[in-house]
Amino acid sequence: MAMAADRAADGIEEVKRDLAALRSDAAAAGFAVDAIGDRIVSDGFHGTAAEMQQKSADLQERLDAILGEANAVDEELANAIAMADGNSPIQSDPANPTVPAGGLTPDEVAKDAAQQQNRRDAFRQVYGHDPVSANDWRMATALDTHTYGPRDLGAPAQVVAGRFTPQLGHGVVRTNMFIPAERVWNTGKDVKDLQDGRLLPQNFGDNRGPSATADMEGSRVTAMVDYDHGVVVVRQNPTVAVDGQRGGAAAATPSVHVLQGSDGKLTIDYNAHDAYELPLATDVNATVNGRITLEPDGASSVKMGGYSTIYPSMETYQYRAGAAPVQLQWDPANSGSALGPATSLERHHWIGDSSVHALRPDMSAWKWELENLNPFSGDTMVANSTPLTAPSAGTLPSIAHGK
Repeated sequence: MAMAADRAADGIEEVKRDLAALRSDAAAAGFAVDAIGDRIVSDGFHGTAAEMQQKSADLQERLDAILGEANAVDEELANAIAMADGNSPIQSDPANPTVPAGGLTPDEVAKDAAQQQNRRDAFRQVYGHDPVSANDWRMATALDTHTYGPRDLGAPAQVVAGRFTPQLGHGVVRTNMFIPAERVWNTGKDVKDLQDGRLLPQNFGDNRGPSATADMEGSRVTAMVDYDHGVVVVRQNPTVAVDGQRGGAAAATPSVHVLQGSDGKLTIDYNAHDAYELPLATDVNATVNGRITLEPDGASSVKMGGYSTIYPSMETYQYRAGAAPVQLQWDPANSGSALGPATSLERHHWIGDSSVHALRPDMSAWKWELENLNPFSGDTMVANSTPLTAPSAGTLPSIAHGK
């Protein structure tokens, strides 16, 4: 709750800064901001009609983006107030959906403060400074391996990351892969499960639909690309056993390999398996996996395309300062039933923009073709791209260039 209020406060300050900068730029160009009509008006402009139309259109686009961000901040603040009043669920705490009528207890205040500090520490380890903007806090939340929902039993998430050449103005892109059902069936992992009679244990799902404001613990896997600072992060949350056995909750480390292009394009190959999954299923690639490519398009937009398993659900959003979130891709799981993982992880489908093509390693064409023809050489892209590593392991890897 305090985090939600902090994010709203950060958002308010960011809107104020953006609006002040717009007013200054508008005045210098001979325009003003009409606060009543939410539009740009001439105020001493000198130039041709065509120049005035072009300049006012540019300024109006910035104003519209600021208004969109202000609306998003209003929603965040309203949500924080509703949580504090007990009128709205606390998204990061699904087992305790409402606040006591008296508001926050001292223990809850302390918990929120510790959560905020953990996220500051995780962010500072990678960025070298505390988070400031709303996008900074989004990245801080992804980097923080702590989990806070009681259902996760304190089991940490697994996080890997890397660095690439920043592309200013493109903000943060977030892809979530989540289980739409409340619970799903799994298979026993090993002989111990068979001995204990756990032939078809159940795991908790995320029990939600698409959302640009989903909690960081509300997905199985999340990929975050901070274009403004050149950081890519992939986070895998704990799998939680409904019956509480085998420790109750555990997260496996995702295998992620990335290439970058000279124009800011990123190709991300990911493979994430359930920590309680039968090893044979992992060996035959019955996992959440795929290969997606993000491509900057113009000064601020991003396109996204690639392929993924047809399960679970997958959503992608772009977040920029002064603008409302933009949905880049949404593909619901082919099955919303509890049998979805058992029936769907072996198949793939194309997602997003089909005009976006994946990068390949920076090698000669004949070598690329030769390695792909060799059935024993493995995946050529994975073998010649950069594996992401845990921030706690030390210096993050610099992502290799592809073409």
